[in-house]
Amino acid sequence: PVVFAGFQSSAWWLVFSGLVIGAAADVSGLGQWVARHAFRHAGVGYAGLIAAILIGAVVLCFIIPSSVGRMAIAIPAVTAIAAEAGHANGSRAHQGTLIGVVFGSFLLAFGIMPANLINILTTGTAETLLGVHVTYGEYLLMQFPVNTLAKGVVMAGLLIWMFRPEGGGTPVRAAGPGPLGRDGRILLVVVLVTLAV
Repeated sequence: PVVFAGFQSSAWWLVFSGLVIGAAADVSGLGQWVARHAFRHAGVGYAGLIAAILIGAVVLCFIIPSSVGRMAIAIPAVTAIAAEAGHANGSRAHQGTLIGVVFGSFLLAFGIMPANLINILTTGTAETLLGVHVTYGEYLLMQFPVNTLAKGVVMAGLLIWMFRPEGGGTPVRAAGPGPLGRDGRILLVVVLVTLAV
């Protein structure tokens, strides 16, 4: 019981399943497909681009339970879309988009229990040491409004204020991603059913 105590915690299984789902999303193309769909609806102007990036980062938090995995998928998509919006690589506006996707992938994930290793460790420790069992839905209701929504609004405001270019950029007319393959569709159904349950 002492040696295998870690395997009895739901936190360990959340970490393990997160690694499996993240790898599956990468191999099946689901992560890139979701990222391109989320980030391409940026509208006109830098504010729309930042809003789309942060919303897309939150959407990826539900599908890929790994901050590093989300960043690996999202950064190339955001870089391409920022270039399509007229923000050259290395420009101040481009730096703002990258900061947005990195901070959005990590900081906004605190409101979704399996989306961050720190969340998993905290809830797992509470369950193991204190006997407090927090379900996915309870955690989402307690944390999401402040740790994701309110923090996202503040983050968007700061990014727009600090990194807005003088020209404002051009409308994004990026072509959408190709159709999702069979493996990606199966994984999407599995993830949606798991979230619903």
